[in-house]
Amino acid sequence: MSELQSRIEGGEAFIAKLSRFEEAVVGDKEEMIDEEIRATQREWADLVPVRTGKAREQILKEEALLKIETPSNGHIQWRLGLLTKAQLAAAYYLFWVEFGTKGYAKGDRRAGGRDKRGRRRKHKVTRAIPARPAQPSFRPAAANFIRRVVDARRWARIISGNKEKLGLN
Repeated sequence: MSELQSRIEGGEAFIAKLSRFEEAVVGDKEEMIDEEIRATQREWADLVPVRTGKAREQILKEEALLKIETPSNGHIQWRLGLLTKAQLAAAYYLFWVEFGTKGYAKGDRRAGGRDKRGRRRKHKVTRAIPARPAQPSFRPAAANFIRRVVDARRWARIISGNKEKLGLN
């Protein structure tokens, strides 16, 4: 029994609770990342604007998550997005919803395919096409994922460091 525990009534119970708290915060890193990736997937689907057809359905599919394990070094990489051709075909417009589009005034020239020689064709715009504002959904969800993971790692370092300083390891 350490000197600190002998002077504090209920010290053993406090140390046990602190250890359980550390395990809950630190826990299994792989499991924590797995939970956070799935939470990010749900958050992304919630942030997608309502009038976007099949985007939410495609985002929430299991195929939208890909876990890649490297056997040589044990690293795990996650990919989240429209990863299959079928998903891309169903929600191809999601890029323009995320980043917005450029507008064209009447008389402007815009790209319109390629000719036989491979050069870009230009078409004259006959009526004004308004710009569509960006409605980001993936970028805020990804930023929140990073914030949550960094906060969890910060708490783990704080708890582990304080346990070492107090000699509770």
